[in-house]
Amino acid sequence: MTTAEAAVALGVSRAMVVRRIQLGELTAVRHRERWWIDPSSLEDLVAREAQWVSIGEAARLAGCTRGRVLRAVTDGTLSQRPGTRASIARGDVDALRRLVDDERAAAERRRRAAEAAESARAAGPPDAEHRWYTTEQAAGLLGCSSGWVRLMVAQERLPATRVGARNWIREGHLLQRIGAQAFLEAAAHAEEITPP
Repeated sequence: MTTAEAAVALGVSRAMVVRRIQLGELTAVRHRERWWIDPSSLEDLVAREAQWVSIGEAARLAGCTRGRVLRAVTDGTLSQRPGTRASIARGDVDALRRLVDDERAAAERRRRAAEAAESARAAGPPDAEHRWYTTEQAAGLLGCSSGWVRLMVAQERLPATRVGARNWIREGHLLQRIGAQAFLEAAAHAEEITPP
């Protein structure tokens, strides 16, 4: 078998077939400036090659990215073929697929838990005995931004009750703040009018 025929069978260039001969992966004899390859040697190489897949093919088979395949090689989940070609043992790809499926299932569980936590946070006010306002509603009533309301709550200048990730401001406390704000504005206005 010629190098051209072997190249077609392997799906590589003739130069790569010669390189494989030089590496000892193919048995061949040189006769009159041509390499003649032993067909059984080529069959053995094809069988050995079938045990390995490229990183891209491994990613496709495992249903993940090439980066995930490379991380699996780094952490020892996958065996990479020694030498210059980046190939993964075909038998290991199934293990990676199971691992990727487990990771996706875990991510889905985390997403659902986060959604459940968010719905708990989105639950109503702390009690039904009082009238409560969200930070955004309080900001609208006070005529300021919700960030300013959060700052007042953080500095304890405006009492609030935290439920999950949301601050709830009781109507009585909000009215006190609005009254104090109105008083300060009136006092400032009176100072502007009062002659020196």
